[in-house]
Amino acid sequence: MEQQSRHDLILSGMGKAAGGSYQHVQIDGMGTINQDTDCVSLTAHGRFMLWEHCNQRR
Repeated sequence: MEQQSRHDLILSGMGKAAGGSYQHVQIDGMGTINQDTDCVSLTAHGRFMLWEHCNQRR
């Protein structure tokens, strides 16, 4: 199976992003991520909000 490469997500100042799969997520300032996010590392300086959606499996 071929492995997909992940890109970085960097928000500087004020910004919003959709969720997704990322290598590194860096927030400097005020940032919001609106959906599920999968990342290797997360660094935030300032104010950061992550709105996550949870699916319950039965």
